[in-house]
Amino acid sequence: MDILIARHTRVSHDPNLLYGTTDIPLADTFLIEAAAVKKRLEKWFPFDKVYSSPLTRAYKLAQYLQDEEITQDDRLKEIEFGPWEMVSWQEIGLENFSSWVKDVKENGLPMETYKDVTTRLKSFFDELIEKKPGEKILITTHSGPIRCILALYSGTPLSNIFQYRIDYGGILHLEYERFSESDYQKYPDVLLPKMSIMGYNL
Repeated sequence: MDILIARHTRVSHDPNLLYGTTDIPLADTFLIEAAAVKKRLEKWFPFDKVYSSPLTRAYKLAQYLQDEEITQDDRLKEIEFGPWEMVSWQEIGLENFSSWVKDVKENGLPMETYKDVTTRLKSFFDELIEKKPGEKILITTHSGPIRCILALYSGTPLSNIFQYRIDYGGILHLEYERFSESDYQKYPDVLLPKMSIMGYNL
């Protein structure tokens, strides 16, 4: 199963603000950027199933790429910043933000942590693997979830996820592999289904 995960294109907002789950509009360059994303995905079309974050910036990209039976799922939303939504980095303070990112446990604020995001994404992918809706899956989402997915399937600590640069319109390629039944019978204690990262920012 090939799973292609695309970040939404550029948004129209102040780049100094944390916008999280705030449903902000896309930039005027959407059609140009979306066409470039579609070009990079062309060898996988058509997809058997399309999933999207319900936020407009991700859903609109899904519609542009393949407007057929798109399933919106809240688990694919960007991180919920709570009281930090639409607040500037300067107002929050880099020290406060860095401390919150490193401490992925309960932060005492009415907002998500990256641990929370990873937990909901694992639930989504466990369900996806169980349902097996096809061999080619398209997902449109956000940079926070993509970083968490990379951490989930690479073993990267959540405190280090900002080492991953996730471009607007960037694509993460995962491959879920199951071995043949004969292989499982031959090596019952060795072989497990696996999720492999084939590349990101494609």
